[in-house]
Amino acid sequence: MLEVRERSEDPDILGDAYEGRPPAWVQFFDGYQATVDWPAAPFWSEISSAFPDGLILLSVQDADAWCKSVSNTIFPTLATYVAPDAPDDRWSRNPDEGWEPICAALHVDVPDQPFPHTNTTAQVREEFGLDPD
Repeated sequence: MLEVRERSEDPDILGDAYEGRPPAWVQFFDGYQATVDWPAAPFWSEISSAFPDGLILLSVQDADAWCKSVSNTIFPTLATYVAPDAPDDRWSRNPDEGWEPICAALHVDVPDQPFPHTNTTAQVREEFGLDPD
């Protein structure tokens, strides 16, 4: 994931891959021995086909430990990179605040419908064919 920052073309190439236009994986990974985690993880099958002798490792982590890890790495990182530079009136910190802060910042009326809560744990689990609980 960190390597993407070093190769300026990678975000566009991976963006294309996410839109169904994958790169020539062998060429894309030229000079590398492995890929781990995001943003390549969703393409494990295609990458595996491109590198038929490559090992596929699935690291299964305890859910509580993973949650603690995300809480201690990703969320503070986002706050570190966004909070200092984003003006208070231009970003919303909590979707539980609903439409009001977003609509106020956009100078539009609050819609006459509930604020959508999507990408919940239950929804994501269901998309993966897991019990939503």
